Amino acid sequence: MASAKDASTEMAVPEEIIASASAMDVAGIVAGMSSGDLQMYTSVKGVDKVAKLKVLDAITNSEPLADNLRTAFKLTDFVIQVIQMADEKTGEIGNVPRIILITDDGKAYHAISSGVLQSLRNFVGVLGEPGTSDAWPVAVTCDEVKGRNGYRFMTLKLA
Repeated sequence: MASAKDASTEMAVPEEIIASASAMDVAGIVAGMSSGDLQMYTSVKGVDKVAKLKVLDAITNSEPLADNLRTAFKLTDFVIQVIQMADEKTGEIGNVPRIILITDDGKAYHAISSGVLQSLRNFVGVLGEPGTSDAWPVAVTCDEVKGRNGYRFMTLKLA
């Protein structure tokens, strides 16, 4: 089995995992990650070198989304990658989804955010997957909003 090396996490990524899972929904993707069946999902279509390098570039050269709040960009694709992270309350290590947003001009922004993940669920639920409808790319901004109990979270909004 061929694989690519993900420099940000030093894990081997089999081609079958890099390949887009065309019929999956975002909730199914996260469920597959939680069970350990899926390590990475990308909406980038294709398994050729160009597609793989686009995904690898996004993973290794993305900027923090939190540093780019209220910046408008056209979202064309995304990557959801499993990473391990300590729980802030318990310190227990667990798998969490790292979301990488890819823009029409090749930039990429990353976040570990349930709000951004929920936004992607909504976008895919209404617009379909990137590359499957003429609704993509979609102009968005990321904003930080205040939730219950003073918690702040990021969300994607139409620009």
